[in-house]
Amino acid sequence: QVNSINSACYDDLICVADLRSLYPLPKDLQTPQANFTFYLAFEMRRIHNSHFYSQIYYDFDLVEEAQQIPTPQINNLSLVLPATPMLLGGQSVEERICTAELTPLEKNCNGDYCECLHMYSIPLGSVVDLVLIDEGQYGDENHPIHLHGEYFWVLGEDRPNDVVDANITRNQVIEMDKNGELKRNFDHPVYKDTVTLPDGGYTVVRFHASNPGYWLLHCHLLFHSVSGMDLVIKIGNNEDMPKAPPDFPSCGSFKGSDFLV
Repeated sequence: QVNSINSACYDDLICVADLRSLYPLPKDLQTPQANFTFYLAFEMRRIHNSHFYSQIYYDFDLVEEAQQIPTPQINNLSLVLPATPMLLGGQSVEERICTAELTPLEKNCNGDYCECLHMYSIPLGSVVDLVLIDEGQYGDENHPIHLHGEYFWVLGEDRPNDVVDANITRNQVIEMDKNGELKRNFDHPVYKDTVTLPDGGYTVVRFHASNPGYWLLHCHLLFHSVSGMDLVIKIGNNEDMPKAPPDFPSCGSFKGSDFLV
């Protein structure tokens, strides 16, 4: 019996990382440390989001708690995609990229609402670990996370503090990984394109960045995804991307520069 949505892994309730595939993990991926490791914290954040609220008429903090809608984010950031498809105009928008380590200028994304082109660039051929974290600070929902463009192997999963309303922070998980506490199984792990995160826990997945392009990683709960709980993974350089046919129509935003992120 696979474990329930929000519980830890036990002898009679196993996590997806405890399942075994018929097929072995390729030998070139059986390395203790990936070329790149990204720690992605998913959370419903209780902040004022101007897409949901008006600071003049109904500020988030002035609304009754039962009516407050939290903002779905990854690493305190909401994804805003450019007006032009990235395969056609990716080079022209990359100056607006942000990550947890490179936040939008003049913003405190721990306390304020931040939105941008949330994107990580990965060289073609890299081995990549994604440590997917459901911080569990607000609400009890788990997040089913889907990656376009690649499949991944599920190497580990746990809910360290297995109690009602369990929570964990991104920094705690990073420290656990530094201390060797995030176990990675290389013995026939399962191969998927979607995995769920236990509330207040984490899941570790690994993939081989073999498919050049701009690929979306997102929560599969529709409201979460359309509200910005997504990011883009760019695999390869622009020279590795398929080229548009000659004279292929281009497009962009009709809005002026004042409206650009």
